[in-house]
Amino acid sequence: MAPRFTPPKFRNATASLVPREEWYRTHLDAPTMSAGAATSFSSGVKTTRAHVVVVDASGGISVRAYGSASDVVWAGRVGPVGDWDASALEGGGVVLGGTDGTLTVLDLDALPAAPVHTTHKLDASAQLVVLHPTTPGLAFIATSASWGIYDLTSTSPASVLVPALSLEGDTRGIWSASWSPDGSRLSTISRSGVLSTYSPRISPAPTATRSLPPVLPLKPCRLTYVADALVLTAFSRARSREYHVLSPDLATRASSTLDAAQAPLGIVPDHARRIAYLAGRGDMTIRQIEVGPSALASGAGPGVGAGETAHALPFPLGEGLALEWPGRLDVMRAQIARLVLPLADKDGAALAVLSVQVPRRQLIDFHEDLFPDVRATIPEQTPAQWLAGHDAAPRLVSLDPARRGAWEAELEKYDAARKAGARKASAGQQSDTAAHLPTATPAVQPERSDDRAADTHTASAPEPAPDVRPAPAETQLAEVSLAESPTVSPAESPAAGGKPPAEPPAPASVDTSSTPYKLSLIVPFVLARLAAHDTARGPLFLGLQGPQGSGKTTVCRALVGALADRGVRAAVLSQDDLYRTHAGLRAVAAKHPDNALLAGRGPPGTHDVDLARRVLGQLERVNAGGSTVHLPVFDKSQHNGEGDRSASTVPVTAPVDVVVLEGWSFGFRPLGPAALAAAHADPSTAAARAHSSQSLAELNAYLAEFADLYTSFDALVSLQPDDYAHVYAWRAQAEHEMRANNGGRGMTDDQVAAFVDRYMPVYEVWGRTVDSWRNRLVLRIGGERQVLSSEVVLSGSDGHAVGNGPNASGTDSADATEATDEADGETARTTAQPATALTAESRPMPAAATAVAVPGTTTSTQLPAAVPATAPAPSAPAAPTARFNPTWSRKFLAASSPLIPSYDQLPALSSLHPDSQLLKMSPTHLFFPIAGPGGRVMYHARAARGRLDTAEPAFVSAGVEIAAFDVDEHGRLAVAGEDGVVRVWTIADSHPGQPVVIAAKGVEKIVDVAWHATVNDLLVVASNDAGKGVLRFFHAKGGDEVKRVEFDVSGIHTFAVSPNGERIAVASKDRAVLVVDPRTGGVARGPAHDSPRSFQLAWVGDAHVVSLGFARGSQRRIQLYSVPADLASEAEVQVVAAQTIDTSPSVLFPVYDPDTAILYVWGKGERDVSAYEVHAPPPGQGHGEPTIAKLPAYTAARPQLGLCFAPKTECNVRKVEVARALRLTAKTVEEVTFAVPRHRIEYFQDDVYPLTRGRKVVSIDAWRAGKPVEREWVDLRPDGMAPLSEAPKTAVAKPKFVSAQTVLSEAEKKRQEMDALFEKAKADESSDEDEPTVKGLPPPDDDW
Repeated sequence: MAPRFTPPKFRNATASLVPREEWYRTHLDAPTMSAGAATSFSSGVKTTRAHVVVVDASGGISVRAYGSASDVVWAGRVGPVGDWDASALEGGGVVLGGTDGTLTVLDLDALPAAPVHTTHKLDASAQLVVLHPTTPGLAFIATSASWGIYDLTSTSPASVLVPALSLEGDTRGIWSASWSPDGSRLSTISRSGVLSTYSPRISPAPTATRSLPPVLPLKPCRLTYVADALVLTAFSRARSREYHVLSPDLATRASSTLDAAQAPLGIVPDHARRIAYLAGRGDMTIRQIEVGPSALASGAGPGVGAGETAHALPFPLGEGLALEWPGRLDVMRAQIARLVLPLADKDGAALAVLSVQVPRRQLIDFHEDLFPDVRATIPEQTPAQWLAGHDAAPRLVSLDPARRGAWEAELEKYDAARKAGARKASAGQQSDTAAHLPTATPAVQPERSDDRAADTHTASAPEPAPDVRPAPAETQLAEVSLAESPTVSPAESPAAGGKPPAEPPAPASVDTSSTPYKLSLIVPFVLARLAAHDTARGPLFLGLQGPQGSGKTTVCRALVGALADRGVRAAVLSQDDLYRTHAGLRAVAAKHPDNALLAGRGPPGTHDVDLARRVLGQLERVNAGGSTVHLPVFDKSQHNGEGDRSASTVPVTAPVDVVVLEGWSFGFRPLGPAALAAAHADPSTAAARAHSSQSLAELNAYLAEFADLYTSFDALVSLQPDDYAHVYAWRAQAEHEMRANNGGRGMTDDQVAAFVDRYMPVYEVWGRTVDSWRNRLVLRIGGERQVLSSEVVLSGSDGHAVGNGPNASGTDSADATEATDEADGETARTTAQPATALTAESRPMPAAATAVAVPGTTTSTQLPAAVPATAPAPSAPAAPTARFNPTWSRKFLAASSPLIPSYDQLPALSSLHPDSQLLKMSPTHLFFPIAGPGGRVMYHARAARGRLDTAEPAFVSAGVEIAAFDVDEHGRLAVAGEDGVVRVWTIADSHPGQPVVIAAKGVEKIVDVAWHATVNDLLVVASNDAGKGVLRFFHAKGGDEVKRVEFDVSGIHTFAVSPNGERIAVASKDRAVLVVDPRTGGVARGPAHDSPRSFQLAWVGDAHVVSLGFARGSQRRIQLYSVPADLASEAEVQVVAAQTIDTSPSVLFPVYDPDTAILYVWGKGERDVSAYEVHAPPPGQGHGEPTIAKLPAYTAARPQLGLCFAPKTECNVRKVEVARALRLTAKTVEEVTFAVPRHRIEYFQDDVYPLTRGRKVVSIDAWRAGKPVEREWVDLRPDGMAPLSEAPKTAVAKPKFVSAQTVLSEAEKKRQEMDALFEKAKADESSDEDEPTVKGLPPPDDDW
């Protein structure tokens, strides 16, 4: 049974209070432990980046710095407080809403002097204050009379900047509210139990509402976002406290009833780890709730999906709790949280700190899995910019001590600048109302075509900070008119009074309309984003936008191939495949009968947002579970061209590095009401003005729903025409080509024009909103689809402008790069004209790209070069010829394994029989037998490292005891049972389904099973039937027996298929080795080991076989055999080399690596993995005699039960890894890497890594017909890494001449050492003789 959910990651966390001397005790009132009256007062303690702030309902305030247990930075008092909040952002301050309608804003930058504060007057008593998470000075405030969003940076009395938010007619007020982490949505819970979500910049009405009937009305509720989930605490109608986890669409995904206490449960979120800490006044337990992705997965229901851990307290809790700033964590001790708790002990009131840690076996390294990147505190935008549609979130910073220095230095500069400004403001003004919260300098300024030249200067791209990563793309609402959009680069010519072009025009030899040229601009951008992407968050999500006929589909298809050449796997989802069903499209048209734009598929509103959200969510988790995601397909030919969703799907299987969503309107963002009205009134939007403003508003609302999906996307590539009128010609051209090929069927030119007319209003109104994406590549294209200019914008301090011009040669050329610094280089932009030569040699690599996945490596430190503009299509590597330095030394082979096993807490294993191998792997899963009835094989995703879920392990059951099993590269598991039946499952996701049952007559006992190396769907089964050994070949899909080979032997131990798939070596019970060609029936035979015990086989190339068996007396031996070229003759298999290993009863298993000529040997119950250098030259080629030489062995701490090796492409060639294996022990699976020390590892060691054999298969029919398998060769060299054979020769110092007369022989050296020893002994004896003789007793030792 497959596991339903991923176990909570932090379920083993432990909590303990820090020592009492570190508690805060001054200026604290004794906390009240009773429940008190029902209010919306959120908490008595909150934190900022630098301070702990305590506020009580009576108005007492105290501010203290972290770590200063005895000193309070400032303390004061205001009037009674209804609610308050403290901002996590620099300059955000503390906002207190009074019960008398007074709003007080404290600026903490002036501390330790009295904080500057501003007072405003509200229309009634304040009930709720919630500060914006990304914008300082912006707050949602609810009073007893109204609620709205306020700009607190204004010097005038605070005013509502958007219409009051409607709560479905509820006049009793709000219990709690919370902003989404990106600040684009606001969710509330009313006092009547109605849950609502708003997009306040789009509409004052909620986008989603839900009534919660189980919630007891008029009892306090608390609501908080935890990442993308909502956590709600409330009281049930039985007056029990409970919590609910809700998805963004307000559906309940998990719920739990806790206890009958009467204090409301407060919530403190940890967005980075998706944890909510729950506790109420008087509680002695803090509950840690993990809101993992499984809690929000489709199909999860109430009561499941959220992991809960309880932390006990020695004292009752006071009012509220808070998390200290993550920078305070002791990351090298695996401390994941520091909770500030108000409580009282024998010494009185105190603020204690609860430390939450995760047990780890070693605390030497930084554990990246425990410490994801967190939001920084320097704001990126102002309230005005947020209201204008921007969603610039603070950047992500790392907590790794080795990488956080740049961020801390930047923060110190920011602090110094703000404090200097605060001191100036305090010196010039004495009134309390004269100062207000300073406005943060934004990282992204609104772009205007008339002032871009004044805001730009020529510079080279900034060096990225090592610890800062870009924030993901957020949903933005572009409140800009079309006149404010950036102009196309040709308009910026010197003749027009603009800037000179960044690059000269391309010569006639460069086809800027070609797909290779566009790829040369797109591929480096995508790889740079992938290098900066945190793979723990899943694949990189990339949008590709272009109007009809612009060539986006062609570019997308070519992009997938170009990425694949660089070892990057990409999956493509088309926006057209996300249309609603035919019934859904009809329903939308019927709902808006007066809106001609919604009469058919195409514009916003005709896409199934729920389907898109579900598919994108599955793609986000595809690597975590190693599952298959089925992408939808929309069939446009159904219903007379109206289209409908097809029953067929496109499967996408892990691993996936990049997900591309391409569409004509993908990336368009909704406009605010003012911008939408301006666009409709603009004379240049003729197509849009043909429709009513109401029709555009309906599309805008639908677009806002679709734009919520953009939060998953990191970047956008846009093919933007200089004139959207080109779309008519492009679409007509495509129609003409189609009509020429199908006999004249298709649309006329007038019909094409009418078709495009439905899309033109969307282009005119929302087309330029793609320029608000923070990470984007925009290719401006002309009427011939030629690239006129390109623009790259990357956000964050790692935003590196990618050079696309002919002068981009790695030097600082003022003509090659034009960088726009906005807010001290927060955003870097490059605008370039078409290039003259785009080659790998002349193109500079983005400095931000430091970890690009490339073939054959696990990590890489150089960005692969872009596709040359005129480069031919990539081809497979040719077969290897003469090898560079084939005699390189393997004598220093070394192996290592991490201290912490890759997979831990395995369930009890099943041992099977002594000759069986217990561990197998596919590219996505591990497989091993576990104890239990019915013969169980457990499968586990390789990506899910750590502890396994032993409560509900994922396994398949054969129904009988297992004889053998094997797995192919597609995840197909073949399990042979003791009943003579083979069952085949496909483990592509968590639900393997029903197996294919393969049963043949006369099978008595199966001894081994294996997938054929080169024949697709061919399963080879060895059995001992009626005293004979038999090899059977089955078609795995149908279960038909396609071939049978019987041997005149008493039985078979095992078999091995040759690398070319033409021959099979068989270990027989008659102490013989058999080699058979199953297609011709030719067999060669030779003597094996002397002992009748079983032995194991492996191929050494295609002409030799190695065996591990026993001589008499349990001596274990290696024997190397030469296989004759012609099996039809009477030639024998001959032993050409042998070596004794040791004496032991354990069976040994061989694994041979032909690239390095290393044979790895291991046995069950042993701790060693031995290695041997085995050279077996092909017969008749005269390369010397076959040899076997011992190499260094690896010894582990625990005995192994199984061992399997990963494909060669998983080795890290930059560390000169020659093999990577997994060891199965009783409770763990450990990773072992074998490497060879080399001197110049900056070069690709092409002597160690020749072209390696790939897997190229033929069909069963072709195999039976005797068709040879064409060999496929894989080059492991990463792009941009020079081979060692081409490295410059290093100068070798000549040895100093030494005369032969001064050189001692070994015998002379030994004689010289003995003479020196003898002289020393004589000296010791003579010193003893010189001492005077002592008579009688020795004198007493008074110092004894």
